Amino acid sequence: MKRQVITEDAVRRAAREGGILQAGEDAIITPSARDALRDLGVELRRPGRVQGTAPRVPAFRVVGVACDHGGVMVKAWVCKTLADLGIEYRDHGVDSAGETADYPDKAAEIARKVQEGTYWRGVVIDGAGIGSAITANKFAGIRAGMVYDTLTAVNARAHNNINILSLGGQYLGQGTVTEIVKIFIQTEFEGGRHQRRIDKIQKIDDEERHS
Repeated sequence: MKRQVITEDAVRRAAREGGILQAGEDAIITPSARDALRDLGVELRRPGRVQGTAPRVPAFRVVGVACDHGGVMVKAWVCKTLADLGIEYRDHGVDSAGETADYPDKAAEIARKVQEGTYWRGVVIDGAGIGSAITANKFAGIRAGMVYDTLTAVNARAHNNINILSLGGQYLGQGTVTEIVKIFIQTEFEGGRHQRRIDKIQKIDDEERHS
């Protein structure tokens, strides 16, 4: 049996219809739905849970970070930048270039945590950053973007509202990584016409998963 997926559209509909959203015990809440629950004050109700609470909605801004063997150095720079910004993070490895890891495994590990609400956002790193982005985007509600400079970082957050940042460990220097991570954390989504496009992406995602 397919697990129920709570989307942003469902939260907004509940806000219009009384402000209460019923969810199954094992329902998945997409990242955009979590944001809408908080912003719209919708009460999430689950069977057997204390009413008025919203499990899987992270109370703190925790960022999950992981890489394969091609992104070890960049991961260290990412973690340092997050620490300098005062952002709590969880390092999922790997920690040595000699420690072989497959990027789909590491990207899926972080994407699943973001999807479930354990982490606010995620950062995944492999040699080029492409494969990790592809993998993370297989998860409902995840918007992973491969970013390679400050301009694409701003666009990815302000226009696309990415919740997972994907970086190429073989192509980025420390200064660039530092600036990209700062933008990823500090840049707000602009909404407006961009929200309409995000909604269309979400609709396509929902339709494909239920077809």
